[in-house]
Amino acid sequence: MIQAIQPVGTSSTRDDSELPHATSITRLLRLPPVVAASTALTRAAELLVRPGASLLVVVDERRRPLGVVTATEVLALARRLDPLYINTRFHVAGLCLQRGQLQQAQVELDAITDIAPDSMPVAGMSGLLAMLRGDGPAALEHYRRACALAPDHAGCYASLAAAQGFVGDREAADMTMAELTARFGTDATSPYILAIVATRCARHDQAFELLQRAVEIPDPSAVILPVDPSFASLRSDSRWPGLMAALKKPIRS
Repeated sequence: MIQAIQPVGTSSTRDDSELPHATSITRLLRLPPVVAASTALTRAAELLVRPGASLLVVVDERRRPLGVVTATEVLALARRLDPLYINTRFHVAGLCLQRGQLQQAQVELDAITDIAPDSMPVAGMSGLLAMLRGDGPAALEHYRRACALAPDHAGCYASLAAAQGFVGDREAADMTMAELTARFGTDATSPYILAIVATRCARHDQAFELLQRAVEIPDPSAVILPVDPSFASLRSDSRWPGLMAALKKPIRS
């Protein structure tokens, strides 16, 4: 019987009390579907952002290793526990985008759209998918839709500005960001999001300055920086390795 999953590198002889990240599969299956799916999703999300923990060891009730699973498989478990739990599907779609699996991401988005057709997050992720496909006009359409669905969400307008920069209309991007600041204030958008806008506008010096600030704060979003497709154009820059090294440094209290 599968009793728990734990990160690779954790001793299989420890007690459950010493395994704060362990998740009991049998316990999950006894929970209401949406609760079980949420628990598995949280576990997978932890693995995806913790260096060295993208693989897990499956152990039995005596803590004996049975095999190895991946965070992707934990996400699949969450989706199987409750197929209508759209947060799981969003995470699966996001993981597909990070890996360049654009068609699979589209499949997940189509499923979410069937469940929640008028969803700002769906419009936002569809905009990102369109940009990764090189379809600027479609990205603009999706982000304008996101702004209409969530007019009080500053991030939607930042995403629209990024799309405007992506199609080469920096003037429109600057106007959108100016409107965002006038409406929501200077602190409404994190350095990480501002760096995405700068990158899409091909302002790489500004993007690196903002990302360095995001790492130093630290901005919670910075944990996905190594795999975020929004910064693909920066990875060949000589400054990228230094930024990754800064990201790995312990956070000062």
